[in-house]
Amino acid sequence: GFGESLGGAVTVHLASRRPLAALVLVSTFTTLRDVARYHYGPLGAVVGTRFDSASLMPELDVPLLFVHGDRDEVVPYDLGQRLYALAPEPKRFLRIPAAYHNDVLAGRAALDAIAAFAHEVTRAR
Repeated sequence: GFGESLGGAVTVHLASRRPLAALVLVSTFTTLRDVARYHYGPLGAVVGTRFDSASLMPELDVPLLFVHGDRDEVVPYDLGQRLYALAPEPKRFLRIPAAYHNDVLAGRAALDAIAAFAHEVTRAR
C-alpha cells in the first residue's frame, strides 16, 4: 500500500483491516487533530477524531517505510517521526533534507528508497 499525506491516513486504515505486503507512508501524520492543532492551535480540536493513524499504527503487521521532508510546512516533520515511533518493526524512516510537503517526492532519494523497499519486500515473499 502507498499513501501520501491524508492518503497515508486512509492507507493506514486500510492496512488495519486488510492484509498488505508492505506499506509506504509519505508525509503522513499521527492524527488529523494534531495537524489542525499545529496550524490553528486549540481550535484544531474541532476536527474531531477522524484519521487517527496513531491509534492503528501499533497493531499493523507489515513492513513499513516512512518518508518525510524535514521542512514540511503542512504536516510537521515531528508528526511523521511520532507516527514512526508508534510503528512496530520492521520499519524504516527516510528524512528528506530541505524538502517541503509538495516536493518530498521530487528528488531521487525518496523514489530510489521506495523502489528499493518494494524490491526487498517482493523478494522476501
